[in-house]
Amino acid sequence: MAESSLTDLYISKGQIGQRPLSSACYTWSEILQLAAIELWRRGEADGARVTLKAGRQSVREFLRVRFGIITRAREFWHRENWTPDRADLHEFLGALREAKTPKCEA
Repeated sequence: MAESSLTDLYISKGQIGQRPLSSACYTWSEILQLAAIELWRRGEADGARVTLKAGRQSVREFLRVRFGIITRAREFWHRENWTPDRADLHEFLGALREAKTPKCEA
């Protein structure tokens, strides 16, 4: 796949925990979920949430610095009155909330 054609539908650069992203095909939403789980596991989720909500870093910059994740063109829709960075923040904060909530195993 040519570098210029990469989008958020295929993210393969970076590593979350022991998982190298080059080992599979991950979407933006999957990356957010994996990163959220890892941040809770390491006890860093609250700090990340505060940093991101304060606007000190965009979600994409945070993921690049923290996990080496390289993203490309956005491939998702968001509210018309939101910036792409605000949409990223909204989605990542949701992933952090979801990762914090224990799942019931059937």
